Amino acid sequence: MNTRVLRTELRRSVAPWAGLVLLAAPLALLYLIPGLWWTGTARWTAQWTSMALWTRSLLILLWPVAVGLGALQGLRDHRSGTAELLASRGPPATAPPCSPAPRP
Repeated sequence: MNTRVLRTELRRSVAPWAGLVLLAAPLALLYLIPGLWWTGTARWTAQWTSMALWTRSLLILLWPVAVGLGALQGLRDHRSGTAELLASRGPPATAPPCSPAPRP
């Protein structure tokens, strides 16, 4: 049963496409933009700051893509009418305990 549900979700959801986009985009950027990795490994491993800055730049470029794909998934959940399903769940574990009803 779980494999059937998983197969349906993978077919209908944005998750496989989001994974492909978020994997292909940084690889394309690394191959298309000349940087320290084109000159050899000596400069890349000697300067950790430059590697951190390039990683930060990739994250700055990719977070809007991830948020947009998450919004598409949210639209799918909204259209499928899962509001009552989400409303039927219990309170979170961090919620304060309920106070007992007052006695008459």
